[in-house]
Amino acid sequence: MSSPALEAFLARLYTDEAALAAFLGAPDEAMRRAGLDAAALAALRALDRDSLVMAASSFRAKRAAQIRPGHLAATRDIVGRAKALLTGRRREGQTGTSFKKA
Repeated sequence: MSSPALEAFLARLYTDEAALAAFLGAPDEAMRRAGLDAAALAALRALDRDSLVMAASSFRAKRAAQIRPGHLAATRDIVGRAKALLTGRRREGQTGTSFKKA
């Protein structure tokens, strides 16, 4: 069972510690405020709370360790240069050392 409202609610639980705490403290109230339908309510009531907390903790840790956008651009540039070196081709607009196969 999946719905955009349920997915958004779960995403909020995974990423917002206050929302997760409110849900764990008063699940019916949190679900009512979110305006979820009966099927979503049933699905959320069936969730294993320990697994929900563990998943939320894991997602928070992954978010904290994410590469910053500037680092991502630099990484893409390095990967592009490495591919060019391995294939013996110059990248478009590249100047300087020629990449020739040995």
